[in-house]
Amino acid sequence: MSARPLLATVVILALLALTACQGAAGAGGTVRLPPTSGGFDYQLGGAYDPAGSTAVLVRDASAEPHPGCTTSAT
Repeated sequence: MSARPLLATVVILALLALTACQGAAGAGGTVRLPPTSGGFDYQLGGAYDPAGSTAVLVRDASAEPHPGCTTSAT
């Protein structure tokens, strides 16, 4: 395969991948940004009660979300 068709294929696949990632937010879902103030805690390998100033908490996907914090599962 020469360079030109290969480059075109790579560009098309990259564009398809990028537009597929955009589909979830564009499907009527609301994007909620995390707070701009407060602490951040990244908990992997075991959940525990975060400090009182924690506003954003990232936990392992198998852990329950903590009430009162914006959470994200990794």
